Amino acid sequence: MIIDSRSYRFPRRYLWLAIGFSLFIHLFVFFQLDWTINLDATPSQSVVMTKLINIEEIKQSKQSKQPKQSTQSDSSLINDSTTKLGNAEQGADQGQDFRLPPSALLSYASFVNGNPNQIAQINWLNLGDAYQIKVTLTVPFLGDYIFSSSGKVDRYGLAPDFYEEIRGSKGARNIEFARQANSIKYSVNGQASDLPKGTQDRFSVLFQLASLVGGNPQIDGSGIAREIPIAEIDKLSQWIFVSQGDEEVSDPADAKKIKARYFVRLPRDEGDKRKLEVWLAEEHHWLPLKIVQTEPNGRVFELFLIKRQDT
Repeated sequence: MIIDSRSYRFPRRYLWLAIGFSLFIHLFVFFQLDWTINLDATPSQSVVMTKLINIEEIKQSKQSKQPKQSTQSDSSLINDSTTKLGNAEQGADQGQDFRLPPSALLSYASFVNGNPNQIAQINWLNLGDAYQIKVTLTVPFLGDYIFSSSGKVDRYGLAPDFYEEIRGSKGARNIEFARQANSIKYSVNGQASDLPKGTQDRFSVLFQLASLVGGNPQIDGSGIAREIPIAEIDKLSQWIFVSQGDEEVSDPADAKKIKARYFVRLPRDEGDKRKLEVWLAEEHHWLPLKIVQTEPNGRVFELFLIKRQDT
C-alpha cells in the first residue's frame, strides 16, 4: 500500500505554535515566576543602624601612581603601592582614613535567580590622583551591559568626572560632573542638579566604600552607616549603606569560606523596593567580593569574585 506523505505533513501553524510554546517555557523558567515571588523582594530581617557617618574630608596627602606588581601574592609591593590617608580616629581634625585599593582586573561568576550566567568583569585602575572603572556583563536576552566611570581623587575621596552606561542595543546614557560649575548634568533628560561634596556614581561608590573601610576597618562595625550622595542616571539621590559586620561567605566554586564586611543599602525612599547588598573582602584589599541586587519583582542578580588579577 502506498501512503501519500503529503497527508502527514506537519501544518506550519502548528510548528510556529510549538516554537512559541518552547520560547514561553524558557522565559517562564528564566524569570522564575516573578509575579508569584514579589513578596520576597523586601528584606527578611530589619537593618539596625546605630550611628550615621556623613561625608567628611580625607586627610590631605600626596597620592602617587602605584607601580605594577609582579605577583598577586607579593604583599610587600601591594603595601608599598597603596596610600593610607588620615589617622586611626574617624572624624578627627586631620581627616578620615582612606586607602585606595591597588589596580586589579576582577572576574565575577554571575547568576540570575541562582542560575549561572556568563562571566562579568570589573577593571579597576588606581592612578594615585585619579581612577578609572569599567564594568562589563551580559544580561540574558538583553545583551552586553557596559558601565564606565572616571575621575580624580580629591579631598573627599573619589571624585567622578564622567559616568556612562550602555545597556544592550540601547544608546549610551551619561552623567557629567561639572565641578567648576558645581553641577551634575544628565544626558537622559537634559536636566542638571547641584553637585554636593563627596558625590559618587553607581559604581564609583563601591570603590569609595572599599577605600573608606580599607583606611580603618575597625570603624565600620555592625550598625555603622555611611550616607553618600549618588548621581543616578537621571537624578541625585542619597544612599545609606549600613554595615552588618563580618560574615563568612561561601565561594560558589568550592567549600572555601571568605571573611567579608557585609553592607546593606537602605531603601532610598518609601517606594523603593530594590535591595542592594555588598560584601567587601579584606584579603582582596576590600574590593567587592560579592554584589547582590534584588529587583522589585523578586528577580535576583548576583556577582561573586572568582579571580583577581593585579595590574
